[in-house]
Amino acid sequence: MTALWPVARPSVRLCAFAAVAAAVAILTPVTSAHAFEVPKVLDDGWQSRARLFGERTTGASSTTSLSARLSGQYRQGRFEGRLDTRYLRSTASLDVARTDANGDAVVGADGDVITDEVSRRSRDRRYLLFEPRWYLSGEKMYLFGLLDADRDRPTGVDLSLRQIAGVGYRLWGDKKNFLAAGIGLGEKRLRTTGGTRDDSGIGYFGIKLALQTSERTRIGAELDSDFGGSNDFTEFSLTFGLELTGQVSLSFAFQASVNSEIDAADSASANSLDSRTVIGFEVDLPG
Repeated sequence: MTALWPVARPSVRLCAFAAVAAAVAILTPVTSAHAFEVPKVLDDGWQSRARLFGERTTGASSTTSLSARLSGQYRQGRFEGRLDTRYLRSTASLDVARTDANGDAVVGADGDVITDEVSRRSRDRRYLLFEPRWYLSGEKMYLFGLLDADRDRPTGVDLSLRQIAGVGYRLWGDKKNFLAAGIGLGEKRLRTTGGTRDDSGIGYFGIKLALQTSERTRIGAELDSDFGGSNDFTEFSLTFGLELTGQVSLSFAFQASVNSEIDAADSASANSLDSRTVIGFEVDLPG
């Protein structure tokens, strides 16, 4: 379920970064206490995962929410490519009493107040990302590019395109426990639902943490942030996974994002934090 709270832009980025830093500090000792074997290198070839979340509530008001995410990664030698696609739609409906010109409720022949259903789409996001990486000697330092397209009209974003190049560093050398961070520079092209268009240079910072805490549980955290342009964007997620079978896991996730300086015609507030807490399933697809 989506909620909106007005927040100061610097606080959002600071809180998200603090959350990742806290997760690293608290959970890093877990990796040295494994009682099971973990592959020491990433496998060549394809690795992919699908996630699906859904929600439906009814009563005085009703809400529906559906989100899906398909991510894939290809690795061959020093080259690694990541593809990420996301879809999210949330709609809220409420029965509102019909009123006349004087503002009085309209009553039908049966004596009951006539109501009309009012629906509002709070999220409608479509996102596509491609990130190629080239690892330098030592398998820790890498060069990367990032191309992504994002659209979420209810939040004021008609289309956002980013092209970024940078350098990153990956700590830990196995596929289930790692910390990777990257910084870069690039360009952002933004078109808002209000008709504003802007091209501007941006700075970029991203960090990703993955920990296999036991044979059946894992924790992940991601932070993606661009800054310096006409519109700053920050996205943060924290996920806990519980393996049910060899390929299916139950996932608990908290996701938050913020766009600054956007006046959406169908958004009640700007500079706001949009957050979701969801439970769903993840499926590891065969390579």
